[in-house]
Amino acid sequence: MRYVVSQLAALIVAWPVLAAEPTGCDALKWPLDKEQQLLGAAQLIQGGAELDRDASQAVSLKLLPLDDAKLPLTPKSARNTPLAGYVRYGKASSVRTYKVTLSDEAWIDVVQDGQFLKSIAYTAVLDCPTFERV
Repeated sequence: MRYVVSQLAALIVAWPVLAAEPTGCDALKWPLDKEQQLLGAAQLIQGGAELDRDASQAVSLKLLPLDDAKLPLTPKSARNTPLAGYVRYGKASSVRTYKVTLSDEAWIDVVQDGQFLKSIAYTAVLDCPTFERV
């Protein structure tokens, strides 16, 4: 499944995981080696920043208290949400499916044209190094 992505924003909120997740990197549904390396070189950014969606970059988003984060939409899962932040991506250069990788436990909503997008795949584990320092 592919999406034509025009304006995209990722709303990220930190909240405790309620369900038990599988453990160890071998439990991932697909390898995240490239993402782990990118996360080791992530640059700290402020919420609301606009990023280049074609850059294959990792960023470390500074989260704020939910009321201070000024999210463009109310998160779908706002329960127990102490911290939040968001980034925006400009127009897509082509039609494609995007992969979003988080380095820690969090909830993420992806929004296009003011509407929440449905995830087409998900993988998560505990006890797997989140990144390699470069």
